[in-house]
Amino acid sequence: MFLHFGTFDGLWRQIPYYVGKRMPDKVNAIASAAGAWNVCVSVLVSGGFVCCALYSAWHHDLYG
Repeated sequence: MFLHFGTFDGLWRQIPYYVGKRMPDKVNAIASAAGAWNVCVSVLVSGGFVCCALYSAWHHDLYG
């Protein structure tokens, strides 16, 4: 939520603008870039949680 850096806000403004100008290639490029950014951030955050889980498991803190 915090790391999307305005991705959703920008999409809500830019996609209708470029759809109205009839530029579907630009719409696809913007949506693809935003989706790729969201996937990268999700992978990064998920990796952090996996590291925390492995650390807890290594120290026999299975509840953690």
